[in-house]
Amino acid sequence: MYRGLTNEELDGLSSENLLKLFPARIRRSLTRGISENKRKLIDDIKALKAGKNIKIRTHYRDLIILPYMIGVNLSVFSGKEFVPITITSEMVGHYLGEYVITNKRVSHGAPGVGSSRSSLYVPLKWEDMTDYNYAFQNFDPTRHVRAAIREKTISHKHAREIAVAIKNLNVEKARDYLVHVIQLKRSIPFRRYKNQVGHKSDPGTMSGRYPQKAAKEVLKLLDNLESNAEYKGMDLDRLKIINATVHKGRILKRFTPRAQGRATPKNNVYTHVELVAKEV
Repeated sequence: MYRGLTNEELDGLSSENLLKLFPARIRRSLTRGISENKRKLIDDIKALKAGKNIKIRTHYRDLIILPYMIGVNLSVFSGKEFVPITITSEMVGHYLGEYVITNKRVSHGAPGVGSSRSSLYVPLKWEDMTDYNYAFQNFDPTRHVRAAIREKTISHKHAREIAVAIKNLNVEKARDYLVHVIQLKRSIPFRRYKNQVGHKSDPGTMSGRYPQKAAKEVLKLLDNLESNAEYKGMDLDRLKIINATVHKGRILKRFTPRAQGRATPKNNVYTHVELVAKEV
């Protein structure tokens, strides 16, 4: 059963009625379309369901399981090996990767041996972990939703300009904006870090660039924000970004050796990005 419907009833539903059964994240993913490679995988699954004797092995862990896939046996890549799974009705509306574990418990030494390194293992306590706080004040869990990425190797300056550009935008508009930045169709206005930055032809933009690496990370952060909002039961179409904060993180200090025993600093500055949205 899935949402009170049997497999036969699910197969008889139209696409519009089937979409209504899925969570908001799955609905949005399906309405955005699928890639050509995923479409080929779906054709192979349909051929296998029709009785064709083929073996399916795939790396597409983010493929959404639909009712016509019930009963199909296929192998999904876990990052190290292909793991065989059988699709059941309880898996409908989820991703393939949710049923393939990507990590295993690591133990060193033979069990029962006194000199085993596993006996020296001390689990890390929660209070020993780094605790990050949000810069946004007066956070109300009933009205706000937030997400953050920590210690990312992206440009702090680029991330700051992206945060200024997407603030006060609807989450879906911010997503489309960043996708166009990655495709070099739109530019990010540089208002503070604009020394020797060339002009762009976008309306209302003087100095600007296309920070693709930082835009991809912020795009993943928007996915996390939507997931948190969906978990709270918020309407994703009404989410508006009310706060976007960028901090400098740790500095990874390195150096480049030069001639005559000299050296040149080569430091990496990690970046924190925080987003807070509100249902309007």
